[in-house]
Amino acid sequence: MFHSRQHLIQWLQDNLTDRLLQNILQRGQLELLGAFNPLPGSSIPGWIVVLTSYITGQGHFICIGVDEKNGSVRWWRTKEVNWQNWDGDKSSNSLYYGDNPEAYREWKNAKST
Repeated sequence: MFHSRQHLIQWLQDNLTDRLLQNILQRGQLELLGAFNPLPGSSIPGWIVVLTSYITGQGHFICIGVDEKNGSVRWWRTKEVNWQNWDGDKSSNSLYYGDNPEAYREWKNAKST
């Protein structure tokens, strides 16, 4: 579905319906945490990004899920990241392993033990 980090970000820009999150996406910081399977609160795979406000410094975890059964993509907020479900080490595509894969791998290993 998505081929690059920029493609994923463009999808967010086109599909975020929350004005606060749109503003943060345009002016704040974005960190791609990589692929997760399943995403929190679902049974589908996808990606998690953190949008951090430039004003408050508050982070918002955004899931981007791909439902392959019906070919849909949707986003939602989550309050948690299930690091044991991080799937970034199963692909050589940087979209899957995220912006800081060494740290994410450590967090996954720490949660899996």
